[in-house]
Amino acid sequence: MGIISKSAGICLGLIGIAGTLNAQGTPGPAAAGALEQVKSDYGSKVLPIFRQSCFACHGPQPQDTDHVADPDAQRRMVKLIKRAKYQFPMVETFPDPGDDDPADSLGRLIKSLKKDAMPPAKSQKLFGMGQPLSAKDKKIILSWAKSSLKIMQPPKKGEGLK
Repeated sequence: MGIISKSAGICLGLIGIAGTLNAQGTPGPAAAGALEQVKSDYGSKVLPIFRQSCFACHGPQPQDTDHVADPDAQRRMVKLIKRAKYQFPMVETFPDPGDDDPADSLGRLIKSLKKDAMPPAKSQKLFGMGQPLSAKDKKIILSWAKSSLKIMQPPKKGEGLK
């Protein structure tokens, strides 16, 4: 875990939206509403796309490799999935309870989409894993990730704490 916990980092990011903490030291209603909108949009707009195009390698239950007859191809497929799960694990909820820095994950997601790196054509061609992202899908994910990043990033030093 990082220097501050994930939940503390989220709270700090939300303070920037709400502007203040309430008497109990938690984010105000505006911040809570913003985070709820992020979660809602993830579940209704982004998660279906991730399930279709990304979860085969990055998801909580990666694609089974038992159907691959060629042992060499099966080993490459297992290696690809392990690397994908290690580098960028995805789950059914946002933020991921195991992610120490959701803002960093959002930044990496945005960068990957802008580079057109995912899902890689190689995994689709060789293994039939993950459907290609349409321009519409990319736009939905990028829009959600950018707006979520604004909410998740902690405020700059001296901002938000009044």
